[in-house]
Amino acid sequence: MKTRSILIAAAGLAVTHVQAALVTGWADANTSNSVVLTNTGTASPTVGTGDEGSADTAWLFASFSTISLNTVGSTITLSGSATFTGISGTSGLRDAFRMGLYNVNGSADDLGWLGYIATNGDTTNGGRIFEHVDPNTTGFASITGGSTLLTDSAPAPGAPFESGVASTYNLSMMLTRVANGMQIDTSIIRTSDSLQMGAGSFTDTSISVTEFNRVGFLLAGVLDVDLVQFNNITVIPEPSVVVLGGLGVLCLLRRRR
Repeated sequence: MKTRSILIAAAGLAVTHVQAALVTGWADANTSNSVVLTNTGTASPTVGTGDEGSADTAWLFASFSTISLNTVGSTITLSGSATFTGISGTSGLRDAFRMGLYNVNGSADDLGWLGYIATNGDTTNGGRIFEHVDPNTTGFASITGGSTLLTDSAPAPGAPFESGVASTYNLSMMLTRVANGMQIDTSIIRTSDSLQMGAGSFTDTSISVTEFNRVGFLLAGVLDVDLVQFNNITVIPEPSVVVLGGLGVLCLLRRRR
């Protein structure tokens, strides 16, 4: 019984490793602007002050412990939500919001990262998925230069951002290692009417990276937004350590019998 209790306790420790990791320690890579960031030590950073356009042109990023997708079936999911207040921009809003999962690729700044970017659509054009390939010398949220367009989605059936009101959007980006590459599934859904603004799914068969350690968001100047409140930004790796730990415990218990 003593041995059995010790093994169960070890499995309990494994459980703590699979909980969603809150992403904290946020910074703005765009040092040429005057965007005010608050709550940077939490998973719910605030961009802007509420003054007109004060959240524009922010390149928000944070790090997390490296997650490797070297095994078929392994995944990483970026999730959370963002509430936009005081949007005045009405045109050219495609790609105005971007989110991504990256590998810093040994860079000492925000240039040259590898990974995937998902953008929003508008009434004319759909959201898009881009890949940052190696080598590149562009900023992490850039969709020019070292970026490769992977897919366009169908146009969203409505205005992508609501002007003059506070609107919340649920965010999700999941990368799954598959036998022929990397499956990218993205979602940007407005909670008020379930409008899907994301770029859907794509399988990248020419992957440049399988390890990830950065989250990034871009708020383009065309939004003319006063305040953006992110909420509970997390990254979740799979397969679950609970399953692996549980299997290990079962094997050990059988050996003891």
